[in-house]
Amino acid sequence: MNRSISTFLICLTRLLGARWPLLVFLASSSLSSAAFDPFTETTSEYNSRAQWMRDAKFGVFLHWNPSSLVGGEISWCRDSVGRATYDALYQNFQAENFNADQWVTLFHNAGIRYAVVVPKHHDGFSMFNTATSSYNVMNSPFGRDYVKEMADACGRSDVRFCLYYSVLDWWNPLYSSASGADLTRYKNEVFKPHMRELLSNYGPVGCIWFDGHWDASWTHADGREMYSYVRNLQPSTLIGNRIDQKATADGPYCSWTGSFFNGAPDPVGDYQAREVDFGKYYTGKAWDSCFSLCGVNSKWSWVPPMNPRPLSEVIGWLVQCIGRDGSMLLGVGPRADGTIDPASSARLLEVGSWMTSNGDAVYGTRGGPYLPGDWCVSTRKGNKVFLFVTKWNGETLSLPALPANVVSSRLIGGPTVPITSTGSKWNLTVPEPSRTPIVTIVELTLDQDATTMNTVALPGLKLVSAGKPVVASGEWLGRETELSKNHVNDGNFNSIWAGPEYSRSGWVEIDLGEDHLIEDVLLDEGPYQRCEAFQFQAQIAGVWQTIVGGTTIGARKDLGFAPTLARRFRLMISQANEVPTLAEFQLFERDTSSIQDGVFINPTPGSNYSIPSNWDNRVVTSGCVIGTGGASFSALYDGPGNTSSSGDLTLGNGTGSNGTLTLNGSSGTLAYTSANIGAAGGSGSLVLNAGALNTGDLVLGTAGSGASGGVILSGGNATASRLIIGDAPASTNTFTLNSGTMTVTGSSGLYTVIGGGAGTSTTLGNIHLNGGTLNTGMISEYVPAVTSVVNLNGGTLQASIPNANFLTADTVNVLGGGAKIDSNGNAITISKALAAGIGNGGLTKSGASTLTLTAKPTGSAMNLTANNGTLKLAATGFAFNNPGGFGNGGTLRANSGATLELNGPYNLGYSQPLVVNGGTVTITSGFSFDGQQ
Repeated sequence: MNRSISTFLICLTRLLGARWPLLVFLASSSLSSAAFDPFTETTSEYNSRAQWMRDAKFGVFLHWNPSSLVGGEISWCRDSVGRATYDALYQNFQAENFNADQWVTLFHNAGIRYAVVVPKHHDGFSMFNTATSSYNVMNSPFGRDYVKEMADACGRSDVRFCLYYSVLDWWNPLYSSASGADLTRYKNEVFKPHMRELLSNYGPVGCIWFDGHWDASWTHADGREMYSYVRNLQPSTLIGNRIDQKATADGPYCSWTGSFFNGAPDPVGDYQAREVDFGKYYTGKAWDSCFSLCGVNSKWSWVPPMNPRPLSEVIGWLVQCIGRDGSMLLGVGPRADGTIDPASSARLLEVGSWMTSNGDAVYGTRGGPYLPGDWCVSTRKGNKVFLFVTKWNGETLSLPALPANVVSSRLIGGPTVPITSTGSKWNLTVPEPSRTPIVTIVELTLDQDATTMNTVALPGLKLVSAGKPVVASGEWLGRETELSKNHVNDGNFNSIWAGPEYSRSGWVEIDLGEDHLIEDVLLDEGPYQRCEAFQFQAQIAGVWQTIVGGTTIGARKDLGFAPTLARRFRLMISQANEVPTLAEFQLFERDTSSIQDGVFINPTPGSNYSIPSNWDNRVVTSGCVIGTGGASFSALYDGPGNTSSSGDLTLGNGTGSNGTLTLNGSSGTLAYTSANIGAAGGSGSLVLNAGALNTGDLVLGTAGSGASGGVILSGGNATASRLIIGDAPASTNTFTLNSGTMTVTGSSGLYTVIGGGAGTSTTLGNIHLNGGTLNTGMISEYVPAVTSVVNLNGGTLQASIPNANFLTADTVNVLGGGAKIDSNGNAITISKALAAGIGNGGLTKSGASTLTLTAKPTGSAMNLTANNGTLKLAATGFAFNNPGGFGNGGTLRANSGATLELNGPYNLGYSQPLVVNGGTVTITSGFSFDGQQ
């Protein structure tokens, strides 16, 4: 019988039910004899087979067997109860009130779309009619095939029937946990017969959630063998990846991390069975993650008291799973009499009510196109995108724009959401009264199919505590490895730290190694939930200060607070009803790779903070402020991507504030409408070591008395429409060029302004050209009375346009050899004095046009050289190279192709002050040599 006919018979059997056992037998016999190779399945075939799980999104996990009689965790309480006592519990198992249809109806009303039933857990007891042993439910007082009744009830509903099965078996002597054990008889006499019975006698099985694969006896070869065997019984059944061998150590291949398989070169499994963890966004294959309704990772079965987790927590699990492109499996533990606890039933119906209102954003969707963030996840279906917003910072959501147009935006079941598009950003406004409890869902309808779009990262937080050194108040003696303090930041929610035995309080501390701006902490107490009072603290100036506190912690308690700058953080559990425990203690800071528009990068006022940021390929629309409100902040851009903005960059905004931005990325470019370096009384500094900065006005010291700015170029290239060095009263501002190029494009004669762009005479402006090139038009004082200095110390001052008064600074100091003014084909004039300053000064004129010095030069040891074009000395009334005169000890030089025009009267001293080196010297009037005409 071929594969398609076999599948048809199985589906037909489900429709016909138990009245046709012969048909089921024929179908299963044909399937088992018509072997096929499941490892040759194509991606298209797999996607078709897995579609139902990807659409279902919400399942129920039912752990029920005679262990409910003692209220102990299924299988795991076998030793505490006593093995003999536990193994005999089935003799009193009556389950007199069990009704499968009532269960399935409840699940349907809760919005559940598949039910995972447990026919055999680790304890080896079979809750179905098996011929492998008498240790099964048919030999209990209950005496009914529980699995069969659940399969039939699911067949009468839209809840898909699925199974759980434990690979290991603590009851059966054929099973061994020892490394190297031969499990051939166990597989042939127990495992395979069980699979044959379950997949032949109960109709179609959606998936099998395998477990118990951790013993050393179970090998990868066993997993491949059983995978093939099961797929040949029911080719459409999805096989959980835990049929394969478990990874040998904690790491990237463990199920809770989000990696799909155990790292083998030929892994097996159709979907990932995650446990109490959301894991990573993953679309390659289907997956679900299980959480217990009454215990998160405990109380899977009936372990009273059964207090269900809050509705907000359950919905939160579901939202996080679907936003990562998975499903959620919710654990429910029925009571011994076969009923489900009323409190659990009530909570399930609350979930169902929420699903009735919001199911369109859940069922049949895929995760994305926005990757999960700390404040939002998304799903998509056709041309719709659903945003699940769990945290708010103001009323506006700023999202990277998708490659589509928004046709409409609204809240699920609510009003329209205003949306504006600014460049590559979408901004949505949702006032607080319009939001819904737990999560607010925004529905975007696009003009294109959203399911084919690439994923986009959301602005969010960054985990910084993983693997950092941990100190604790103490550990449980003798169990230090099992209950290590290092478990609190290992990313594994299944491992815990515990305090000393008999303790009722304790603390754990994480040392980040350097100051970090922390604004969110995630706490998880593990399965025991013993905390009754806690304080989250930071060590600031040597003193532990409480940032936020509370009573219970429980599972995944997410605490946001005002950004706090510190190196050491600790959690104080000041009161617990048993030994305090902690599974995870995670610290988060703002990820500057995804800064939202207009966000102020700002630590605690008065503090200093530095963090590498990666702003690659970020396009913003409202600019960015670095350092404000009395705070100091340094940001580092390493490239190589590009960041552009239609807004302003402001470094140091407000009295006492200081902001620094350093560009190191050799191929990166930052672009802003304007750049304000020091504003409103603050101080700012821009350092360009590589890459490029493109901006409109580049203003140092603006908008407020005392605002001061500094720019240092040591590489790379900067472009600005205007360079204003000092635009606020009582400020000192300096532009330093060590290498690289600064180009001021300007318009209407407005180029570089030194001191007092809109300030007063108390404003100081300085230009230091130590190397590189400043290419600009007129360099001028905006306020004549200000003090402005240009130091030419080996750099090049290049004229971009002709100007009658090219350089009008108070003082131009030529401090060392190598300084050059390049007229660049333009006729330019320097109308202020040149001064040699300290040491030998050297100024070279290059370019084909004329550079005219109209003011009286002063200073000593000044060397003036014309390389080409004309260097014209047009000032009067000074002596050159005479003791005490201008250029004493210096030289006037005309090199080949250049003209030195002396338009006196000058008094040139003795000692060869004038050198003609292939060039031309023109004396137009009144020159004397050592007092002689």
